[in-house]
Amino acid sequence: MKIKKILAIRNDRFGEFLLVIPALRALKKTYPEATITLAVDRYLEPLASSIDVVDTVLIWEKRKHRFIEIFKFAKFLRKSKYDISVVFNPTKDSHLLTFLTGIPIRIGYNRKWPFLLTRRVKDKKYLGDKHEVEYNIQLISSFIPKIQEQSHKITVSESARKSLQKKLKTPIDKSTIVVHPWTSDPIKQWSPNNFRKLVQQLCCDPIRQIVVVGSNVSEEKKFIFEGISVNVINMINKTDLPELAVILKDSGLLISCDSGPVHLAASVGTKVLSIFRNDIPGKTPNRWRPWGSGHIVIEKKSLSLISVEDVLKEVYKIISKRQNN
Repeated sequence: MKIKKILAIRNDRFGEFLLVIPALRALKKTYPEATITLAVDRYLEPLASSIDVVDTVLIWEKRKHRFIEIFKFAKFLRKSKYDISVVFNPTKDSHLLTFLTGIPIRIGYNRKWPFLLTRRVKDKKYLGDKHEVEYNIQLISSFIPKIQEQSHKITVSESARKSLQKKLKTPIDKSTIVVHPWTSDPIKQWSPNNFRKLVQQLCCDPIRQIVVVGSNVSEEKKFIFEGISVNVINMINKTDLPELAVILKDSGLLISCDSGPVHLAASVGTKVLSIFRNDIPGKTPNRWRPWGSGHIVIEKKSLSLISVEDVLKEVYKIISKRQNN
């Protein structure tokens, strides 16, 4: 069977989405003549459009769909006559969608109505014995037997750079440190007050600029980073994903707990220092650390055991090494 058209679905959070890119590149390398359509949640569309191996981006929102919505979208997709579909984040809606579309090879995990798929892989992600990138590669390995490691690098948008310049008057360079103090999962959250103390320490050097970022943050939480220093630029709730990618690309370091910006920074080539707890299988750095070399992970059984001094020590090592090179 000649593979001409591939449909890939990953419509959950943007950190997880970015870790699918190596699998997409593996698909393209194996089937260079095939077109790849990527279905994502609406807010991910700008990032998805920046992936070089993706030909078409479609919106498939992360929510419960009515059957008539699934049926109409499947009817639309049927016109493209896809040869393969890969559902990277299993949902009943996505499995039903690919079935109704009539795609002959439907690949996904053995859960959430897996009987609608033609090829199923047992979902062992909860064990956390591989990185998420490796799990994504494993999913497609049933029909691509030999897969070389692929990058998840993306390019930043020039239009995003221009729009950011209107919001951010002070230029960012490799001496700038970006701090992302939040995570969508409370059990992964290092204390925001620790992040505030960290920022207070780092901005003492008059030549060092700190940019604090985050999205959908309450005013109460955002307020704790106000008034620290003129060296601290508060960009919380002020950027979209492409603009955040520009900030991360131009800076020298991101400090964050386990969160989407960790993977975005790694995908634009910026060093990451990430803070993890390692006592819950499936949520450890073994699965979710920043992908690629040169990144730093601080991990302990409890986040309360990681002090501001622990993080500062690693940051100053990075700064010292950079100054000596």
